[in-house]
Amino acid sequence: MSPRLIRKALECVDVTQYVRKTHAEPLLQTDELNQQQAMQKAEEIHQFRQYRTRVLSIRDIEQEERLRVQDQVLEMYAGMRDSLDDARQKIFSVREEYRNKLLEAERLRLEALAAEEEAHRAEPEKKMSTTDRDKRKKEKKK
Repeated sequence: MSPRLIRKALECVDVTQYVRKTHAEPLLQTDELNQQQAMQKAEEIHQFRQYRTRVLSIRDIEQEERLRVQDQVLEMYAGMRDSLDDARQKIFSVREEYRNKLLEAERLRLEALAAEEEAHRAEPEKKMSTTDRDKRKKEKKK
């Protein structure tokens, strides 16, 4: 096939959709142009890497800050727990003292009640024993 026939066949085909237009006028691809484009691409990559490095360092700093805040919160909660335990212990000790006082009062009341009951039991026995003695004395006198 001759180049003329190829051009005639390709004129019917619309290839504009496959051609990338980066500039208004077409440029000849030369070594200098290739080198310039490579430099631009390298600069873009370098800028992207710098940006990525900055983002990663910011991310690391924020992660460290979150961990520091988390440690502070845990320390604060530990302090709150300790103060709650102290307050609870104070309440328990006061309650225990009050309970012991009430138990002691109840014990004393029961002891007094038992002594009183014992005294009531002893009185009739004394009366009986005194009457028994009186009877014995009377029997001896006779």
